[in-house]
Amino acid sequence: MNSTPQLTKKNVALEVRNLRVVFHTYAGVVKAIDGVNLTVHSKELLGLVGESGSGKSVTALAIAGLLPENAEVLEGEVLLRGKDLLKQSKKELRMARLTDIALVFQDPMTYLNPVMTIGTQITEIFTGNLKIYKDELIQSRLDQIENELRQETDPKKISKLNEEKTKLEIKKQNSSGISKKEGKRLAKLLAIEYLKLVKLPEPERVFKMYPFELSGGMRQRAMIAMALVRRPAVLLADEITTALDVTVQAQILKLIKELRDKVDAAIILITHDLGIVAETCDRVAVMYAGNIVEEGDVIEIFKNPLHPYTVGLFGAVPRPDIEKENLEPVPGSVPDLINPPSGCRFHPRCPKAFERCPKSKPPLIEYKPGHKVACFLYGG
Repeated sequence: MNSTPQLTKKNVALEVRNLRVVFHTYAGVVKAIDGVNLTVHSKELLGLVGESGSGKSVTALAIAGLLPENAEVLEGEVLLRGKDLLKQSKKELRMARLTDIALVFQDPMTYLNPVMTIGTQITEIFTGNLKIYKDELIQSRLDQIENELRQETDPKKISKLNEEKTKLEIKKQNSSGISKKEGKRLAKLLAIEYLKLVKLPEPERVFKMYPFELSGGMRQRAMIAMALVRRPAVLLADEITTALDVTVQAQILKLIKELRDKVDAAIILITHDLGIVAETCDRVAVMYAGNIVEEGDVIEIFKNPLHPYTVGLFGAVPRPDIEKENLEPVPGSVPDLINPPSGCRFHPRCPKAFERCPKSKPPLIEYKPGHKVACFLYGG
């Protein structure tokens, strides 16, 4: 498990405050998210866990401004670098997704264009927005040249690299843009660098391949490269290992940990697998029926889970260090969110519920430094 980075207001990448989301359906209004609060810091990996239907993916879609048309945000704030995304126009939101927010979903084949090569899909991010990415493309190539110069010994190649470096430095200082041809060349070099970063074999060859020519794990790596190439402030990874075999899962999770240390992005890893959280994340937030019920450092929560739902989740997971004849599933099922239970939404399934639980919703309080819980057993 990784140690949590020093958390200060200065390195807060994303803050979600009192987010409430409903869906308007023929059956009624689904109260999907009921006052979610989250804070994620740069270079931090936060695990968002819970059963299917707990609201993990809806939270991610709300953050990215990608909720379906029948969804409505009733209240709340999603602060990215101090700006509330929920108050921005469609054009501003598109720009935020273009530069600051990246998403990787469960099935890459659904989101990759089958008739475009991997390279084309990565480079079009830049070639379609050269005014925005001019300086970034030039600086990325200048960084590559510096690395190449440190390793190069051939005088002719060194001279050629220095000549390219001088031309690019002039272009960077020039207020005008760069040509499409130059932008395409720089974007290709950057794309190949990121395909190397996600450890795809023969990145120059993968650049020219179509999605159907890649394995599931390779497609997922290509999606991660596509997400990170823009160096976003926040990466939302939603069940990215679910469709992969165990060996490839381990490779992808190792890659995510390594990338966390190489880029400045805050990463939210959405999963229902507690093993993935234990292996990968710095902090964890446990969701149930649209609420965060517990949040804190991974080691602390795994050693000392407080909320009865968190305890129930751990009881339902096989552990090699504890002998158990039978696993203990959480009783009951996720409630109907058209008519959710009053008070604490977990109380109908909770073995420790008492008379106060159905009457009012428990607030998320800091029971001990860095460890929050929403349960009347611990005050509030």
